[in-house]
Amino acid sequence: MLSRIVPPIRSLREIVYDYLRRQMNEGHLLPGSFFNLKEVSDALGISTTPLREALVQLSSEGFVTIFPRRGAVVNALSLDQIRNIYQLIGALEGSVILEVASRFTDERVAMMAEINDLMALRLQEGRIAEYLELNLRFHGGFLELSENEDLLGQLEIFKQRLYEFPRNEHLVAAWEEKNHSEHVALLEALRRRDFEGASRIIRDVHWSFSVQEPFVRSYYALHLEILERLKAEGGGFSRLRGEDS
Repeated sequence: MLSRIVPPIRSLREIVYDYLRRQMNEGHLLPGSFFNLKEVSDALGISTTPLREALVQLSSEGFVTIFPRRGAVVNALSLDQIRNIYQLIGALEGSVILEVASRFTDERVAMMAEINDLMALRLQEGRIAEYLELNLRFHGGFLELSENEDLLGQLEIFKQRLYEFPRNEHLVAAWEEKNHSEHVALLEALRRRDFEGASRIIRDVHWSFSVQEPFVRSYYALHLEILERLKAEGGGFSRLRGEDS
């Protein structure tokens, strides 16, 4: 007789961490927002201990800065930090392609090509949330072949800092067209089994800040406009209170 599978019990720290990340993602906690630990713990009905533990993790990942005996502030991204993150993502994704070269199959490349075609269709239809999810799936086409969980975890954090903070679905059309063409070039290299070339496309083009800088600046100009509007609407800790009421 098979024993019943019991889902793992999540700690209160994990629950609070996920909650705060969701608030950031949805624009309830905005970059630059300062919040007092006691106020947040009272609002959530928890002690400050799991909140402090969650904030330590968020701080280690670069999402917040903790001020002892005062509270924490949600970090904003500077252009220099964006440049650094691009370099890190390019290096990591490029290394994964070389790492998993022997595991690539024609079927895998065909699957990625189908995803890329579907991305173009969803973009044309204006179904942006689906487009963004497909973009993650496209990159997952080679990342999921890696067994380096630490590397994959770091990649996820870097990408969340770039694009989920809060999530911006106001895209730069010319950038997305370029993104699609770079995916096509990557697929062509993979079909030729030119993994060195594929790695260079990812590292030196797709995630090259100098190559992508004009689009990055346009995207983040829109992003900053959205942040200012959300702040004017009362974004920050005040929106945490009574969120579910």
